[in-house]
Amino acid sequence: MKKALFLFILPIVASLSFVSCAGDKGDQGDPGDPGEQGIQGIQGIQGVPGDPGTANVIYSDWATLPGSWRDSLLNGSDLKVKHLRDAHITQAIIDRGLVLCYFKWANTVYQMPYTGISGGVNYTMTHVLVLGKVVFALFTHDNSATITFNSSVPFRYIIIPGGVPTKSTLDYSKLSYEDLCYKLGIPE
Repeated sequence: MKKALFLFILPIVASLSFVSCAGDKGDQGDPGDPGEQGIQGIQGIQGVPGDPGTANVIYSDWATLPGSWRDSLLNGSDLKVKHLRDAHITQAIIDRGLVLCYFKWANTVYQMPYTGISGGVNYTMTHVLVLGKVVFALFTHDNSATITFNSSVPFRYIIIPGGVPTKSTLDYSKLSYEDLCYKLGIPE
């Protein structure tokens, strides 16, 4: 039995002696072959849509209207009109775009159409697009055509082309002048 125990313990002792002996570290081996490509991960969630682009927005400088207010007639109403020529007022802009017009009185900006009272007479200042120009029209509600704007009042217009359909529900005409300029990156 002693001999059997000796034969049983001898291999265990021999293996422990090999394990406890540490030799010098060898050189690094050659790199192995690359592994297989892993599986594609799942796609992330859709991001929030950004604001509509503004690359094609055109805006005028603040400027007074040239010339004098002229008498005109539209659908039986007497008007005073002035116009500014601009080649950007194309048929595509008239059909699908948006042109917002503003005037500045006492450092306050007003969007057209604008209705007010002057000398007890109600009036409306608005604009009409005609190929190649913006026509500014001033009419009195009593059809007297007795009101004109001071020639030093500056006007400005912003042209937003409508050639690209969008899912945006943003109505630019409802924004304040300041918010519109901020959204579209227009310098005041």
